[in-house]
Amino acid sequence: MAFYSVAQSWAARDPEAALAWAQQQRPTMLGISPINGAVLGWWKKDPAKAEAFALAQLGTPAGKQIISSLISQMANENQAKAAAWVSKLPDAGLRNQAYSILTSQLAFSDPKAAASWALTLPPDVVR
Repeated sequence: MAFYSVAQSWAARDPEAALAWAQQQRPTMLGISPINGAVLGWWKKDPAKAEAFALAQLGTPAGKQIISSLISQMANENQAKAAAWVSKLPDAGLRNQAYSILTSQLAFSDPKAAASWALTLPPDVVR
């Protein structure tokens, strides 16, 4: 968790250096990757570049975890923006998982709105 936090804080200031450092670290047993932290910190500084990096990782072992973490962060900041980004994900399975993350996060703050929003999801989303 410490490496995750360091990478996240560092990336908010210097994303490239933080990401390079995070990529040299070993993943933890808990699955909390310093790379995830770096991407989330980077997203605070430059959302478009962090999102592009996350999408480029889709085919890697950690790619889905990076994208899931990024979606959670986006949803905390702006549910509508997160939903728009999720709708463009190229992988249907990941898109379904992402919609589930968004719905769950909204359900914590406003269960009624989450139920209404879930009914508006595209027909190909597993409900």
